[in-house]
Amino acid sequence: MNNIIKILIVIVIIGSLVSCEDNNILDDLGTSDGTIVANVYMETLAPKLPAGLDRDIRVQYWSLDNKFTYTGLWDSVAQTGKYIVMVDNIPYDDELGGVFQGWTEYQEHPFNLANWKPDSAAYITSANYVIDPAYDKVTVKSTEITLTEFLATAPETYEDDVYGFYTISLKKEYLNNLMIDNAIMTQEVFDSHYAESGLLTDEGKVAIRAGLGQIGIEALVETNYSINVEYDIALSFRVINGTNKMNEAIRTFGVF
Repeated sequence: MNNIIKILIVIVIIGSLVSCEDNNILDDLGTSDGTIVANVYMETLAPKLPAGLDRDIRVQYWSLDNKFTYTGLWDSVAQTGKYIVMVDNIPYDDELGGVFQGWTEYQEHPFNLANWKPDSAAYITSANYVIDPAYDKVTVKSTEITLTEFLATAPETYEDDVYGFYTISLKKEYLNNLMIDNAIMTQEVFDSHYAESGLLTDEGKVAIRAGLGQIGIEALVETNYSINVEYDIALSFRVINGTNKMNEAIRTFGVF
């Protein structure tokens, strides 16, 4: 239970992760102020990789000055929580996520002159990376957290959005039973909220939404709620050359 709560707390407090895959063209050749930087390439990875995978990643780099003060692999991790509820077999979900771990050095790969490959006119090496099994996709079920805990970590407007969604998504018969069985309105009043076309009027939408709010989300979803927690990883191979400028190649993938 404590681990689950920690996961949910992290989802709430994390910020947004912005990742990219291609190097800036200026960085490939040099910086905007004319300083030379290294050219760095990392092999393309699959969009989804399994937790626990032990993978060697091919990297190549070169620099006009042929001097290197640092080469190494870094990683960052983003976490996304998908909050799901179900009413009358109709799902509603919303997401909340951001940075779980900021950029952190994973392993330094000291420059080695023996990695020079004349045919490629570049230094070629292999960077090993193991995807932490802890980043496997996790489903937190209603048997593991209370609805109060679920809502406390969900997006800020989640509960209100649930009422709005089910106002227009639930069948008329189901809404009718909810409103009558919970003494929210009479049958006559309920019927008056529908036009001859069988659709809710604008006033009807407001009234039904308010009625769902009176019933409350606990009675509406009961135990039909869960959170899917997923992770995305960004890898950066960084090279600093003799000008003390850093360039990098970045690859991103989701974990399953």
